[in-house]
Amino acid sequence: MEHFEITQSEDWTRFQELAGRKGRVLECENGQKAYFIEIPLAFGWCTWRGIGVNLKEWTRKDMHSLTKLARAHKVVSVRFEGHGMVEFSTNKGGKNERSLSADIKNLFQELALKHVPHPYLPEYTIVLDLSLSEEALLTQMKRKGRYNIKLAEKEVRVEKYVGNEIIETKDAVGKSSPMPALDQFYTLARETAKRDGFAVHPKSYYEAMMKGLGKNVILYMGYMREEHGALAKSASAALAGIIIVYGRETAVYYYGASSSTHRDLMAPYILQWEAIKDAKKAGKKEYDFMGTARPIGTSLPMRAPHALPDFTNGHRPDFENGIPAIDIAFDPKDPLRGVSEFKQKFGGRFVTFEPPFDLVLNRGLYVVLSLLRHLRSFAF
Repeated sequence: MEHFEITQSEDWTRFQELAGRKGRVLECENGQKAYFIEIPLAFGWCTWRGIGVNLKEWTRKDMHSLTKLARAHKVVSVRFEGHGMVEFSTNKGGKNERSLSADIKNLFQELALKHVPHPYLPEYTIVLDLSLSEEALLTQMKRKGRYNIKLAEKEVRVEKYVGNEIIETKDAVGKSSPMPALDQFYTLARETAKRDGFAVHPKSYYEAMMKGLGKNVILYMGYMREEHGALAKSASAALAGIIIVYGRETAVYYYGASSSTHRDLMAPYILQWEAIKDAKKAGKKEYDFMGTARPIGTSLPMRAPHALPDFTNGHRPDFENGIPAIDIAFDPKDPLRGVSEFKQKFGGRFVTFEPPFDLVLNRGLYVVLSLLRHLRSFAF
């Protein structure tokens, strides 16, 4: 199961193009397509980013075709991320069925691909198995997670907006607006960014996401219930919002935001639970929380793709399909620790992705860009 399957689609390319970036497509030997996003640099040069490219089915001919196509567009390097998932298992002899083939890894060694020390995507994440019943999903959560969901059910009203259906709705005080719910989400996103020190995209980015992904993107908003009186009818009634993206088999929690007030109503918990239930009903097999902090005892990049890290908080020795997320201890110095502990309350299993790497096509410019990134935190 490929967790970033939606990024390998025409819908994702359309979203990126609406957001101001070009999409590039490679026709693979097996008839499938590989999608890349072009990130402009200077003097006509650019880099490409391929998230979720299914390299397990690639051939040498595909890699050579990519190299030829990229050189024709003045590409300095091609970034591959999210191309394989590693299950941490207590069974040291266990096989990782999601890893790359030996043949393609040998080819990568021949091409001298560069591992990326600062990936664009999170290295670790938490994944829920949606084949479980709703009762089983609740049971495997932390007790505090179940409690907060029940509390929020009594206090928070949830509204759902699918893709372009968000257009032509009305906000809490009845004023017409092109995308009122998204306006409210963006206000909360800016508040969250200021409070927690996170970066936030411009509003046009989220608008492009809703328009470009259509039925594959859902905005959930949580509001105070009417029982709260006049306050529930004001703009401040918006408590939290999350954006969920659907792939063929996976639902991914991409963005979230919450108000700094009325946090005791636990709105983010009921939004996640409603999204999880909807994804299950839609036939999705997994729910990905899209990133966590580093667990204690590990470093970046991973020391070995198949090695079990030295988690200091322990794990269940009989759990052979991945370590339970509730058993993880997160690095207290990691800025994502707080949000990671929130995600952890929903249970699931803790997994990581194959380390990202660059296919370098212009070594001189690549070195210059790497130096710029190191000196100025220049992202490319």
